[in-house]
Amino acid sequence: GANKESRTIFVGSVPQEATEDHFKNHFSPIVPYQIRFSFRDGMNWGVAFCEFDSPDDANKAIAKGELTIGDTTVRMKIDQKEAGGRGGGRDGGRGRGGGRGRGPGNPTEQLFLGGCPQNITEDMVRAHFAPAEPTSVRWSFKPDRPSGIAFVDFESVDSATAALNKGPITVDDATVYVRYSDPNPPERDGG
Repeated sequence: GANKESRTIFVGSVPQEATEDHFKNHFSPIVPYQIRFSFRDGMNWGVAFCEFDSPDDANKAIAKGELTIGDTTVRMKIDQKEAGGRGGGRDGGRGRGGGRGRGPGNPTEQLFLGGCPQNITEDMVRAHFAPAEPTSVRWSFKPDRPSGIAFVDFESVDSATAALNKGPITVDDATVYVRYSDPNPPERDGG
């Protein structure tokens, strides 16, 4: 098919002590041309994106099997988000009843989590949404706020919808509400 294959490997459960050398040694002789780490403040694990020159290299690299850093085995998969070619059609369906401001919002591949307590973890979020598999979880906590928000990306609108249907996440006595992340910011009053 014409769809471009991804040249990027998504790595989850990356411990804080991970370095580029861990990955370079593991993938050798295939050399990623870029490795990006993403750690959440105060957390001792995160994610990484290893980009290669070609999809072929990425596939060869992932075929090396599991990588263990310290006592943590990291999860690796080809990051389909980077691959082009989900042919521009968003099902062309116009949603019924364009109700603004109520309900879960317009279906998108991204969910918005509100009211996240400080002790929520990515593993809790992933466990709650399973078997729908998030491709990324991004947090936003303000230092002076007891709770924060998160954006959870999925491979497709269908996956996000399946995850949304799981309902709110309960962490201790906090309830984290889940809705579609509306890509359209609210209109500002003219000026």
